[in-house]
Parts: sequence; structure tokens; C-alpha cells
Amino acid sequence: RIAVIYADGNNMGELLQSARNVEDFGALSEALRRAIRDAVFQALFEVFLRNTSPRKQYAPFEIIALGGDDALLVVPASDGWDVSRILIERFQNHGEITGLRKRLGDSSAKPVPLTISVGVAIADMKYPISFLVNLAQGLLKEAKRWARQTQAGTLCHLWLRAPIISESASMVLKPLYYKRAKSYSYRLTARPYTCEEAERLTDLARALKQLAKSQRRALAESLAKGVHVSLNYALYQAARVKGGDLQEIFEKARELVFQRGSATESPTSFWVELNGQRTGDIVYQTALLDALELADLLPPYKSEAQTDQPRSLADGT
Repeated sequence: RIAVIYADGNNMGELLQSARNVEDFGALSEALRRAIRDAVFQALFEVFLRNTSPRKQYAPFEIIALGGDDALLVVPASDGWDVSRILIERFQNHGEITGLRKRLGDSSAKPVPLTISVGVAIADMKYPISFLVNLAQGLLKEAKRWARQTQAGTLCHLWLRAPIISESASMVLKPLYYKRAKSYSYRLTARPYTCEEAERLTDLARALKQLAKSQRRALAESLAKGVHVSLNYALYQAARVKGGDLQEIFEKARELVFQRGSATESPTSFWVELNGQRTGDIVYQTALLDALELADLLPPYKSEAQTDQPRSLADGT
């Protein structure tokens, strides 16, 4: 499996409009070029080379395009999330971007955040690369939509586990994750994510990775059956685990959505009820399935692979 990563800067049009002459425009463009180049190289280094033996300096990635304020990369599926997350962080903390942000803030009546958004399409290698690039572009648009609301660097991903024929990200995401019960609707995803939210989701996925894969699958299947079925199953399993580890994971998954401010004041475990729905319909949302999918996707830490064995929810440890 591979991950196609498409990254593009946010609010760059406003930045370039601040140029006073041709030389100024060229300096701004060069600063953006250095920032995206360094962010990509740093992300690839941290994921593939930082902990690699000197005898094995092979890094499995391909840079298809890199210039201006955008980048197009191909990496192994298991590394796509981490490369994207680190790229966003390194870009928005780059010295060139910090300087440009200050300059734009000095010349504007309101601060304009300079960030980057990323779309990640993950699939089997049997898919044409052009198909995955188009899908990644669609996911990038979804990420940019969230960036406009949050004024932050954002990430939207999709792991194709079953064959599809549509290249439209929105047309693929909604049938997969937007469901309807008799008296309510529920959303099995909270994507896109900001960089900070992606970091927290990664922590949840790492914690869930300690559970047996069969138990993660059963929990994911219960989520697909709706709010009440999943709550009954999950809370029963959480009560069987000593120490409250699983219940803590559920609470963190709830908080990931609840802290966005679009939910009611009474969240239910890992589900939150969204408010402000125009139709008057009751809509629930969870980030738990995103974390479960990510747990299946992420590679184990070296220490985990060497020493730890996945534990069952029924182990009580």
C-alpha cells in the first residue's frame, strides 16, 4: 500500500498581494519555496532516517513535485500520516514563515495565519497513481475547508479498504462515514483535523494499538451499528479492563470533538451530539473510528515490536 500526499499553503494569495514590486514578489516566492522544501525534507528525515542504522540509509519515498507553496509525495501507507503531520508542523514553525507572518500582520488590519493543508490518499498499489492524486486533491480541499474555519494547518486523509470508482473525496467520505438511524444521524469520523488535533489522534491510536487487533475490529464494527449498540459494547468492555485505560481513551476521543465547540454540553462517552443543525435532526459524531483505523495503519514503535504483545480487552490488564 502507498500514501499519496498533496500539500498546499493556506492564505498565500493574501501574502503575495502584499508585494509592493516585482523584487518583493520574487523574495516572497523564494521564502515560500524554501519553507516548503525544508518542511518536506525535515518530515522525510524524521520519519525515515532519524532512527535508521548508518548501514541502511534507504528511505522509501518519491517526491513527484516540490515548489512554490505545494508538494506532491508518495510514501508507504504506514508512514503517510506521520509524514503529513510533521510536514504541517515544520512548515508553520519555519523561520521564513514566521517572518512572513509578522510582515503580513504588520501590513494588515487583521492577522492572516500562514499555514499549510494536506490531503492524504492511502490505497493499494493497484490503483492508478493519477486516480490517487485526484483523490488527494479532493481531500486537500476538505482540509482547506477546515483550515478556513480554524485558521490552522489541517489534514484530511482517507484509507481505501474497498474498491471505489469515484475520485470525489466528498462523495467517498459521506457514504462511508455518514450514517442514518431511525431517530438520529451519526458521523463515524471527525476529519479533517488540525495539526494539534492530529497529534492527539495519533496518541489515541498508539494507545489503542496495545489492544488485540480482533478487539479493535469488534469495537469498530459496533460503532458502525450506531450510538446505542456501540455504547453498550464499549462500556461493557471498558468495565472489564482494570485501571480504566479504555475508559480514558473513550474520554479523550470525546474531548477531541467536544473541544471544537460545535457539540452540546452533555457529551455521551466517545459520542458527542452536534448542535446548530439546520434540519433539526439529532446528529452524533465520534473520532473513535478514526483512531481505530489509524491504529491499524501506523507502524509499531521499535520497542513495541520487540517487547510488547497486543493485549485483549478481556485480559483485565
